[in-house]
Amino acid sequence: MPENHSIIYISGNVCTRLGVTPGQSVTVTVGNKSARAKIVKKRDSELEDETVSLSERLSAALNIPSGIKLGVTRADNKLKVGPLIGILAKQYQNGVFGQDSFYRKLLAQLKKLTCIGIVFTPQSIDWERKMIHGYYLPNGVTNKWARRWFPFPDIVYNRYFRKDGDPWSYPILKRMQKSGVKSFNAPMGSKWKIHRLLNRDGEIRAHIPETQVLTAVNVLKEMLRKHHQVYVKPAGGFQGKGITRVRKSNGTYMCQGTTDMQEYKYTDINRVYRRTRSAAKSKIMLVQQAITCPSRIGHFDVRAMVQKDHTDKWNITGLAARVGGKGRVTTNLHTGGKPERLDSVLAACGFRDSEITEIISSINKLSLKIAGTLEKYITPIGEIGLDFIIDTTGRVWFLEANSKPGRRAFSQMELNKDERLSIIRPMLYARYLAGFREGE
Repeated sequence: MPENHSIIYISGNVCTRLGVTPGQSVTVTVGNKSARAKIVKKRDSELEDETVSLSERLSAALNIPSGIKLGVTRADNKLKVGPLIGILAKQYQNGVFGQDSFYRKLLAQLKKLTCIGIVFTPQSIDWERKMIHGYYLPNGVTNKWARRWFPFPDIVYNRYFRKDGDPWSYPILKRMQKSGVKSFNAPMGSKWKIHRLLNRDGEIRAHIPETQVLTAVNVLKEMLRKHHQVYVKPAGGFQGKGITRVRKSNGTYMCQGTTDMQEYKYTDINRVYRRTRSAAKSKIMLVQQAITCPSRIGHFDVRAMVQKDHTDKWNITGLAARVGGKGRVTTNLHTGGKPERLDSVLAACGFRDSEITEIISSINKLSLKIAGTLEKYITPIGEIGLDFIIDTTGRVWFLEANSKPGRRAFSQMELNKDERLSIIRPMLYARYLAGFREGE
């Protein structure tokens, strides 16, 4: 049959798996687009394992590039190909995306999984036509970005970082959901929301530092009376911005913010209160008990990357210590923090091998518990970055959760296995959510 017909080429083995026969007319779908096509059988050796190919006419009817191998599954008596995975990102003026290398790696992984991968922004969406003017890599990971119109995807992986003035991702994803588009990694909400959700679980609650909403100066005063040192931070902050450390010493108050290289001394707690409130734009500020770290290498925390894959189960992808920059309040990599191997940092703090094993085991167990608990209230989540701190006794304390964790800690330490897994797992999970299983 000539290429100017709508044809889906399928091997004999795949025909058997799908329960279809050559010459049969079927509906083929990708994303929210569908078209009728004839099945033409190809030898098993002409197609990669469990893949199909489409004629140019069928590819054009489905608004996808031609000449690519695709996965296939059967659903509702239709042949679903792809799947088409869209990655929602923020566009920057100085380039296509702020994390160009990261998105290239994701798309390269999707190609290995015989999926179609595109990156798009809120401005790329044509709501009337239900189409996306998406970016893709036509000739591999090192090639230049190209753009074309695609149908709405099967799944959206939300990697959108909103800043002041930007549209919110949640209404975008909810609106796409009405067209049958699934997504994962929607915003989890404020730090206070996460705190309240996790505080319902007694096992987790035992690992959370005391945290209060900073509604008045008396709240700050009482927390300092109990703990002598606290952190004040915005409920909706990110990248360590807007955080102030406050410690009480001999009747005075020492304050240091994220961007400060030194402490500032106050005698009036009302001035301290005003300073902490003005350090961030957030209306809701939290005050949290400070945990004392082992002091041999300075302050540090631990980032745990927890992700799902094609099994729909949580996995610990990697752990990394983040050592705060000299004179800095936070350990965030954006403010001078440096990633280090966790076992090396713990050893430098004087913990014995058996204690290090126990600490890491505790972090892993608590990470899986927190991920499973959050999933009960916020779904679907495909990955979470969890931050912990270790006190002088080796006790693990939970600090906060991040629904869009970065990979810089793993790449900067050259933990290639952990970085690769952090790319592979969310793409396997996206394929799973689209209804494709192993071998399809």
